[in-house]
Amino acid sequence: MGACPAPGVPLRQIARLMGHADTRVTEQNNVRLAKDEAADAVEKLPVVG
Repeated sequence: MGACPAPGVPLRQIARLMGHADTRVTEQNNVRLAKDEAADAVEKLPVVG
């Protein structure tokens, strides 16, 4: 899951489907996953210099 878990699907709907009381938990989990993916991408970049 990336920065946008389901393009075109409102975050509120995703939160409800996941059983979250509001979107804060969904947002926090999504941000953590996005940061992990960004770190993985940076590690794959070639070293320059």
